[in-house]
Amino acid sequence: MSFNSKIGLLGGAFDPPHLGHLEMAKLAHKQFQLEKVIFIPSSCSLGKPSPFFSPKERLQMLDLMIADLSWAKTSDFEIQKGGVSYTYETANYFQKTFPQSSLFCLLGSDQWDAIDTWKRYRDLAKILEFIVFSRNLKHSGNFLEKKHFISHFIFNFSYPISSSLIRESLSNLKKYHSYLHPQIIRFISEKHLSKNEKYL
Repeated sequence: MSFNSKIGLLGGAFDPPHLGHLEMAKLAHKQFQLEKVIFIPSSCSLGKPSPFFSPKERLQMLDLMIADLSWAKTSDFEIQKGGVSYTYETANYFQKTFPQSSLFCLLGSDQWDAIDTWKRYRDLAKILEFIVFSRNLKHSGNFLEKKHFISHFIFNFSYPISSSLIRESLSNLKKYHSYLHPQIIRFISEKHLSKNEKYL
């Protein structure tokens, strides 16, 4: 790790991970010259049902998806911690792990809009810069105005799939094959579908 390197942090359930997640990482890596992007699957999410796939499975799928990308890594920090992990806890961990690096949090515009409701959000603003992915062509209103935060924006980002849609169609993965890494299709097929439902 080089001195004063830039590291992206991309957290989420990844239940399962899809190519939209990967595209976010690729865009941030390229546009902001990040030395690495770390995918951080959560153990569980505050106020949401338990993930369909186990923590181990979600981590395995992420590793399969990024296997060919030297700059992409995974971390099991939140899985090992267990329970709900607040972003400031994860940020503190990576600040201690990479004390000479600048840390960038990758997130969507819906999360950005609500960030000042996050637990200890002012502490977050001292640790992280934020790369925000917006569906809009440009910002409007107060979209960019977040006091205390250093933020960067990638506009016109839209990906027509979600993990929930994929989970609802596990028996018909062919419907979403273009949005999933081939190794993840194979993994889900072998782990969760009966023989006559497999799509490889």
